Amino acid sequence: MSVLLVYCVQCGKTVIANALSESTEPFHGGEYRPTQGCRILEFEIPDVVIGGKTTKAEVELWDCSGDHKCVVFYKGYEM
Repeated sequence: MSVLLVYCVQCGKTVIANALSESTEPFHGGEYRPTQGCRILEFEIPDVVIGGKTTKAEVELWDCSGDHKCVVFYKGYEM
């Protein structure tokens, strides 16, 4: 499953991506550090129920910069 996080600059996309992926990326003490381009996190969710069956989901989460210069990463998606 692929998930694309796209929205405006400095709205918390990376915080959400880190929480969803349970990332251990170090916290920078509240200092704003913009995402450069696009950051891709890959992780698994062990117990997902689909159609009544429990399975493992492999997730590819794209954390894209909100900077308009980076629209090439998500061109074709509506904001």
